[in-house]
Amino acid sequence: MVGNMYVNNLRDGGPLVSVIITTHNRLDLLKKAIDSVRNQSYKNFELIVVDDASIDGTKEYCEGQDFDYIYIPQKESKGGNHARNIGIKSAKGKYCAFLDDDDRWKESYLEKMVGLIEEKGCGMVYSGVTYEQYNGDDVQYEDIVHGFDGDLSTIVLYCAFASTSCMMVNKELLNHIGMFDENLTAWQDYELVLRIAQETSIYVVREPLIYYRIVANDRICVSSNYSNWKQSYRYIYRKHKQLFHRLNDYERLLQKKFVWAHAMHKSSTSGKRFANSLYRRLLRRNTPVFIKKIVPLLFL
Repeated sequence: MVGNMYVNNLRDGGPLVSVIITTHNRLDLLKKAIDSVRNQSYKNFELIVVDDASIDGTKEYCEGQDFDYIYIPQKESKGGNHARNIGIKSAKGKYCAFLDDDDRWKESYLEKMVGLIEEKGCGMVYSGVTYEQYNGDDVQYEDIVHGFDGDLSTIVLYCAFASTSCMMVNKELLNHIGMFDENLTAWQDYELVLRIAQETSIYVVREPLIYYRIVANDRICVSSNYSNWKQSYRYIYRKHKQLFHRLNDYERLLQKKFVWAHAMHKSSTSGKRFANSLYRRLLRRNTPVFIKKIVPLLFL
């Protein structure tokens, strides 16, 4: 945990942080995200909003505001990762902090994140999350704080602990590893962190500092789409095959469980019935016999 004296000193000066919000046709939610950035206790930041071809009044709103605004026309639109990379290329800060347009930061987010990344001298930090779960008119909140930090180069192969809106990364490191992979339509944050973890230690602020919005049965959201997730996972596995192959038998068991759990979650949020055939395929290739016997017991 960052010392209070160190955190308080940051209020009087500290490194410039480039805050990058990407958006597409969600003006009402975008305004709330922007307000959460403006209300930060840490003030040395630039705000960059990258608009991926919105047609809901976002362009008209943003052009009159006091932040950097980048509009991507429909004919040049290539998805959220392309938009994020445009934001990174425009960033002037030492660190980049990302915020999805439907999420919000708590007031001390930047202050505590900058404090930790400066104290540790690492390439990335992340925070805990408050899940804001909407089901009709009902809203429920759940705090999730992971304790993983240090050398996470192996753990990241079977655990997703940081989403886009709760991570801060050194900009030079982002340029070094190639930024977001624009071939992905889902799990882009996981794949980015996987590459970051091979280059640097990662540390966590052990408290929930963002509101992460979840809408039950949101089949419009790209990240909730089961088919997109499945294709993205296969792409990630092929891209980083050498890393996954270095896992020992127990770690491979954890990795299988990790993928299975996410497959169940994504299939339910996209309104699909989870198929046992996928479960069999996940266990079929290069899986030791004893793991094939143990894995079904994990999901009874």
